[in-house]
Amino acid sequence: LKYFNHIFDGLCKLFADVDIDVKNGASLLDRLIKDIVTESDTFDVERFIPLLQKYMRRSNPYIRQLLIGWIIVLDSVPDINMLDWLPDFLDGLFNMLSDTNREIRQAAGSAIGNFLNEIKKNATTPALIKISTNSTTTSPSSTTPTVAANNTSSQIPSTTSITSCDKKENENNTAPEIIEFGPMVNILVNQCKNKERLNRITAITWVQDFIKLGKNKLLYFYSELLGAIMYCISDEDLEISQVAESTNTNLLNLVKCTNDEFELSPLLQTLTHELSSHHIPTRLAALRWINMLLEKVQSEMNKYIYELLPALLRTLSDDADEVILLNLEVLARIALLDKNQFQRVLFSIVSLFASNRHLLEVRGSLIIRNLCTLLNAKSIYNALASILGSDENKNIQDSANLDFGTANINHTTCTEKKDVEDKIMTETDTINNERELISTEKILPETCSSDTNTSRVNQTATSPPSSISNNEQNNDTDPRIFLATNTSTTITKGNSTINDLEFRSIMVQTLNLILLTARELDELRNLLLVSLEPNASIEARALFITMFKCWCHNPVATLSLCFAAQAYELASELVMQFASIDVTVGFLMQVDKLVQLVESPIFIQLRLQLLQVHAPFHPPLLKSLYGLLMLLPQSAAFSTLSTRLATVATLRDNLHLPPPLPPTTKINNEEKLQSNSSEVPTASTNLIKSSQATNNEYNTSVNAIGTKHVPNMTELLQVFQAVQLRHKNAHQKTILDCSLINNSNINNIAPISSIISSST
Repeated sequence: LKYFNHIFDGLCKLFADVDIDVKNGASLLDRLIKDIVTESDTFDVERFIPLLQKYMRRSNPYIRQLLIGWIIVLDSVPDINMLDWLPDFLDGLFNMLSDTNREIRQAAGSAIGNFLNEIKKNATTPALIKISTNSTTTSPSSTTPTVAANNTSSQIPSTTSITSCDKKENENNTAPEIIEFGPMVNILVNQCKNKERLNRITAITWVQDFIKLGKNKLLYFYSELLGAIMYCISDEDLEISQVAESTNTNLLNLVKCTNDEFELSPLLQTLTHELSSHHIPTRLAALRWINMLLEKVQSEMNKYIYELLPALLRTLSDDADEVILLNLEVLARIALLDKNQFQRVLFSIVSLFASNRHLLEVRGSLIIRNLCTLLNAKSIYNALASILGSDENKNIQDSANLDFGTANINHTTCTEKKDVEDKIMTETDTINNERELISTEKILPETCSSDTNTSRVNQTATSPPSSISNNEQNNDTDPRIFLATNTSTTITKGNSTINDLEFRSIMVQTLNLILLTARELDELRNLLLVSLEPNASIEARALFITMFKCWCHNPVATLSLCFAAQAYELASELVMQFASIDVTVGFLMQVDKLVQLVESPIFIQLRLQLLQVHAPFHPPLLKSLYGLLMLLPQSAAFSTLSTRLATVATLRDNLHLPPPLPPTTKINNEEKLQSNSSEVPTASTNLIKSSQATNNEYNTSVNAIGTKHVPNMTELLQVFQAVQLRHKNAHQKTILDCSLINNSNINNIAPISSIISSST
C-alpha cells in the first residue's frame, strides 16, 4: 500500500495496452490489488485522489472502465466515505456519460446515481450539511469558509484533511459524514449546459435534489443554479424541460418564502441576461422571477431599477404576446414602487414608442390597454398627456436614443445619479402639480413662435439651464433633460422637432382610439363625461384640460375628446378652426373613422341627445356634426352622417317645432318684436317669440355653464391654434430643409431682370 500510487499508475498503462494477454494479466492484478485495499485499514485515500483526477481526463475506454471500478469499490468500503472527495472526480464521472462506449455510460450513470442516493441519505440530518462559499472544486484538505446549514449566521471552522482515521472516529460515533454542496454546484451548472442529453438530464436532476436538500443553505449559489435552470428550461427534450420547470418553481418558492438575506445583484444579473434569450420559456421564467422579487423586496429592488429597466423595455418588442403581457405586469409593479418610478416607466415607454414607430403601431394598443388594467387608467392617461403635451421636452425622439442602462455619468455613480434623479423628479412633480391647479382656473396660451421653437431644439445637452418661468420649466428639474445632459449624447438638429411633433400626433391618435373603444377605460370615459358638470371635481376638470392640451396635437382626436366630454359648444367652435389646418389624406381618414365611431355604441348617448331638440346643447351639437359632414368628401361616411342628420331634421318637422334661430340674431329679433308690439300678434310673431324664448333659454344655460364649469373656451382654442401652428411651421421648415435651394444659394442667385439686361 505504501507504493500503491506507483502500482496503480503502471496498472493504468497496462489497461491501455493493445495486447490482449497484457490486458488479461492487468485484470488479474487489478482484482488482487482491490482485495488488498478493501481488507486494509491503512489505505490513504487522500494520496490516491490526485492520481484519480489525473486519469479521469483520459478518454481511453479501458482506463475509464478501470477508474469507475475503483470508485465503486472504494465507495463500498465501510471505512471510506467517497462523498468527502466527490467534488474532485464528479466532473470526470459526468464526462464519462457522453462516452461512445455504452457500457462505460451505464457504469458512470450507475456510480453517479449511487452517490446521489448517499447524499440524500446523509442529508436527512440538516446539521451535517456544509455549504462552502467557494464554488470551485476543492479537496477536503482545502480551507474554505462555510456556513452552517442549521443557521446561516453561525460559522463552521475551516475544514482540515479528513483521513481514514477521522472516518473511523466518525464510524465509532455512528454519525454520517458532513456533505459539502458548494464545490459541486459549479460542476452541475457546467454539466447542465453540456451538449449531450444524458449529461443535462442527470445534472438538472442533481440540481433539483440539491435545492430540496440544501434549501436556504444554498443562498450563496442561487444565481449560478438559476442560470443552469434557465438554460435547461427551454431544452428541446421534453423530459429535461419538465424537470427544469419543476426545479425553477421549487427555487422560486424557496427564495420567495425565505427570511434569510440573500444578495440581489447576482440574481438580477442572471435574470437580465436571460431576458435576451431566444427561447420564450426562458424569458417568461426570468420575468416571473423579477416579478416575485419586486413583490418580496420592494425597497431593495428600487436600487436596481435603473439597470433593469432597459432590458424590460427591450422585451416589449418581443414577438410572443405572453412575454409582453408578463413584462407589462413587471413594469406595472415597478411603477407602483413610488411616484418617481411611475413617471420613469411611462416616460421610458413613450421614448421607446418614439424610437420604434413599428412597435407603437403593432403593440401600442396592447401595451397601453394592459397598463390601464394593471394600474389606474386615469393616472396613466394623465401622465401620458402631461408627457406628450409638455413644452419643456421637445425632443422625445432624441431622449429615446439614450441607453439608460449604460450611460456614463461623469464623477457620479449609478446609485448617486439615481438619488439625484429621484430628488429632481420629486421637485418636478411639485411644480407640475402647482401649474395644473393654475391651469384649471386659467389656461395660459402657448407660444407659437417658430424661431423660439427652433432655438430650443438646437440647444445642446451642454447648454446652461434656463430659469423657471410660468410657461417653461428649468431643464435641471426635468428627469428627461437630466438624462440627456449627463451623457455624451447631444440633441441633434434638423428634423428632431418635426419627428417629435409627428410622433405626438400619432401617439395622441392611438391614445384617443383606445380611449373611445377599450372596455378597460370605461371608468375614465365616465369621468370625462362628468368633468364639465356643475358638481364636477377640480381633479376631473384638470384631467380634461390636461388631455385637451395634449390632444391638440391631433385635430380629429381633439374633436372626439370634446364629444366624449359632451363639450359640444367647444366642439362646434373647434370644427371651424379646421379650415386653417392642412387637410391631408390622413386627416380625412381620421374624420371617416370618427364618423364610424359616432355610429358605434360608444357614442350612443350623443345620438340620443340629438332627440333633445329643446336642450341648450342641441344647436352646437348639430353644428359640430354638420361641420364634420362638410369636411368629408362624397363617401360612405358622408352618406352615413348625412342620413343621420336628415333624420334629426325630419324629427323637428314631425314634432312641428320651429327651426332654432342662431344666437347672433337675438338682438335684431328683439328690436323687431318691440317695434311690432302694438300690432296684433300673428302666427309669424308667435313663431318668432317661441324661437326667441328657446334661444334665450339656450344662451342663458350656455353662458352659465361657460362661466362656472367650462374652462375659458377662447383660451382653449388659442392653445389649439398655437399647437397647430407649431405643426405647420415645422412642416414648412422640413420642406425648406429638403429643398436643393437653401437660403444661402438664393442670395447668390442674381435677379432675372439683371440677367436679361446683361444678355441684351
